Amino acid sequence: SLQRMWYLEYENQKLQIENMRLRKMQDMQKEYKAFYHYIPSTIVNQSLDKSNNYIIIDKGTKDGVRMGMGVIDEAGVVGKVKSCSDDYSVVYSFLHTKTLISSKVKRTKALCSTTWDIKNRTQGKVLYLPTYETIQIGDTIVTSGYNSVFPKDIPIGVVDFIGENKSQLHQGIGISLLVNFQRLSSVYVVRDNYRSSIEELQKQAEDNDS
Repeated sequence: SLQRMWYLEYENQKLQIENMRLRKMQDMQKEYKAFYHYIPSTIVNQSLDKSNNYIIIDKGTKDGVRMGMGVIDEAGVVGKVKSCSDDYSVVYSFLHTKTLISSKVKRTKALCSTTWDIKNRTQGKVLYLPTYETIQIGDTIVTSGYNSVFPKDIPIGVVDFIGENKSQLHQGIGISLLVNFQRLSSVYVVRDNYRSSIEELQKQAEDNDS
């Protein structure tokens, strides 16, 4: 019947999208295999309408998830693990007032930070980009990789607004987020294989300066 044909076509499109998603994550895993491990997880609950939104995933400490790990999907940055039980974890969504991601402009490599624009669940803001740095509508903002949370070059958003006020130290820039939180169903927790070593070196450096 016509209805069954439509259903089969719909299921085929779903499979194609899922295959594309898996291929993209496999490519990412190959690129960063020595440094990162990705833990696939399913979202069991999330909030979208609060000023501080959370996501609950079906992976916990017994799966290797730890507090502070980054969470991504095939489109980009999703959030950071807040707390864990044996079987589940709570994630700070990017849609949270405490979100602050070390970032850069992909085209120019200029460093900045990114946070959520609380007025809109599809928008973010670029912070601390000096006025002497060039920025264009359509530029992609990605993770800097300068921490143990996210690999470098994970997409965050695309610039869709540039403030006119150049008298301030930093520019006012808005981005359209690449992750569709409304349709989010599965994610990957990022485990940095060298995180403990890096943190130990940082602690030693801070102790030597004190």
